[in-house]
Amino acid sequence: MHIQIVFNRLTYPFLALLFTLVFLPLQLLSQSSFSGYYRFESGILTQKNGEFVFNRNSIQPTFRHQNSDYSLNLSLQLRHHLQSDETFSPEFRLREAYLDLNRKHIDLRIGQQMIVWGRADAAQIHDILTPMDLSEFLTQDFTDLRTGVTALNLTYYFTNNSFQLVGIPVFLPSKLAPPGSRWSIWPTENVDFVDTQIPNARLKNSQFAFRWNNRSSLNWDVDVSFYSGYDPNPVLEKQITTFIPEPRLQISPEYKRNTAIMMGAEFRVNQHLILTTEQVLWTNTRFDDLPVSLRESNQVDLDELNEAQNSRFLANSPSIQSLWGMRFPLAKGNLSLQFIMEYITKHKVTMLQNKAHHTGSILYTRTSTDERWNFRILSRYHLKGNDAWVNPDATYAGFDGLRISAGGHLFYGDQPEPYYGHLTFHNFNSNSFAYLKLTAYW
Repeated sequence: MHIQIVFNRLTYPFLALLFTLVFLPLQLLSQSSFSGYYRFESGILTQKNGEFVFNRNSIQPTFRHQNSDYSLNLSLQLRHHLQSDETFSPEFRLREAYLDLNRKHIDLRIGQQMIVWGRADAAQIHDILTPMDLSEFLTQDFTDLRTGVTALNLTYYFTNNSFQLVGIPVFLPSKLAPPGSRWSIWPTENVDFVDTQIPNARLKNSQFAFRWNNRSSLNWDVDVSFYSGYDPNPVLEKQITTFIPEPRLQISPEYKRNTAIMMGAEFRVNQHLILTTEQVLWTNTRFDDLPVSLRESNQVDLDELNEAQNSRFLANSPSIQSLWGMRFPLAKGNLSLQFIMEYITKHKVTMLQNKAHHTGSILYTRTSTDERWNFRILSRYHLKGNDAWVNPDATYAGFDGLRISAGGHLFYGDQPEPYYGHLTFHNFNSNSFAYLKLTAYW
């Protein structure tokens, strides 16, 4: 039997406080609530021989205690992967464990929590504070992708403004699929991986963010944010270990500190049209850097090669992410169209990433009049790579406390050019799958 515990190291003091509630007098527990869900989900490939991608049982109980002065929230998850090679291989996750203190103009939340920023439908522009679990990519429900982060989250309200300060003392990276797995995004040919170095729990490695939001009108919603911390996804430091019989790389995933200045807004033009934007300036982003001569032949300029080796085949530059979108009613539902551009301000010809990379997304949702049926189509398309991901989904909630969902995650894409430096759904063409989910709430 194998049990995997997924905890953030600073969460234990909060857990001790929360579990103490179980032994409080019954009159205090009368102010508590217990809810949760059980879910079975299964996915099968749409190609090949219809192989099962996953079969999973999940149960997530949530305990909440609340009174006029404070509230406590504890959410756990136990998952059982039926595809596992072992007879019984449960995975235990702590989803959230936090204390809320609410005063007249101040909200304070301390503990492991989900901090969600941003308005992007199929990307992360402002949504950078909470790491993601992409180890199984999109086989997980969207609600399970966030892993939570231990933080101090303080919000002060003043007239039509709010000021939010977030402190994250310990860095927690996103979980990515390991090299060689079905959902891996790492290179696999002529490479050797070494262990990822995660920043230590020191004061200088703490992360913090500040956000100002203004809603002086029902038609306007504006925010400005600042973030100093680590990107939850690593960059790949590289070193050539041999040229014989061909170049071979040693790759070390590393997490680098960066600073982001963000602005977002939503403007309601009328009752039918809403315009959305998000802008981010990253002051020091790392990009893959490889001499052009090394890509085109086995004869490379030694000075270029030494320079690239010294920088671990990485180059630094400020970068901009820009999102523009609109939402409006369509065919008894709502349609959201978004366009994203990623732009490298100091681009070099040796960088593998394009100077400008463009992405489009479409989200259509429709709910039946009796609210029993919900339909969704979410897609993302990379213009340069000509590759796409499409997620159709239909959910029926006609039974008390029970939801049934069916849909799929479909991947399309052309073979990218050699040394293509961006995510491409082409790598997952053979991983397209259909899924079925049964969820019972209590």
